[in-house]
Amino acid sequence: MPNFLDRLVELEQKSKQYLNEGESPPQGQSVFQGPRGGRYYEPIHDPTAEERTREVTPKELKLDSITDVELSYAKEVWADAAKKFRHPNPLITNLALNSYFLMNDVVMELGAGSDSKISGIKSERGLEGFIAIKPYENEIYIDKIATAPWNINHSKRRRRGTGSQMLASVFNIALKNEKIERVRVEAITGSKGFYSKIGFVPVEDSKAYLAISRENMEQFLKRYMG
Repeated sequence: MPNFLDRLVELEQKSKQYLNEGESPPQGQSVFQGPRGGRYYEPIHDPTAEERTREVTPKELKLDSITDVELSYAKEVWADAAKKFRHPNPLITNLALNSYFLMNDVVMELGAGSDSKISGIKSERGLEGFIAIKPYENEIYIDKIATAPWNINHSKRRRRGTGSQMLASVFNIALKNEKIERVRVEAITGSKGFYSKIGFVPVEDSKAYLAISRENMEQFLKRYMG
């Protein structure tokens, strides 16, 4: 199994597309001289039609624990994907960048001794998304949740099911503990609509925090698993 440094070298190699002699790069791409000879360009992330429409389903994915090394590696991969992500709508491009920023925050907080429990969804492409939770006496607080930049849908401002899968897993954990009355989250700009559709409602005396009751969690799981 390759170590962390080997993976970073592999990532760097995949980010460069070397040209054959006499070959030209795609229109609008800058050409660079390779450190060991040859010419290359850095492709802009532009998924195929199949990738754009592909939906990630619960049957394909599972919520797993994530090690510090896996998070550090995923941070580099997400940074590379966010850097290459382009969309005519800057708001959608910002969603991809925000995913990386959240990942970076989690890595820094863990290094500072954060007590959040980090889990995520893994696939052959890498870390599809992560969720950081903090259990309290009567609630579970979602500290951070984010999906990989490549899960930002180009045609619609929504993720491809990764966030819902992670929330469903947290709801299952909450419902197994009778003391847990709700799951709470601080909704960032642009995400309140997503949480509202799932069943979250504003917390009293707070403009930022949303919470979902046990009843709404059960209703969501019935819809989600049905």
